[in-house]
Amino acid sequence: MAEITNLGCEKGTLEEVIKGADVFIGVSAPGAVTQEMVRSMAKDLCICLRQSYS
Repeated sequence: MAEITNLGCEKGTLEEVIKGADVFIGVSAPGAVTQEMVRSMAKDLCICLRQSYS
């Protein structure tokens, strides 16, 4: 999936690469994406999250 969605080959932490992003699709643990991270994204954003339960 990263081969077709990360054309700029961005690297770094989620907090670093989510800045200015238009879309975030992720499966994560609770708290992995913070309110501050969402605020750092593009104005017209789309977020699709699925929380992973253990």
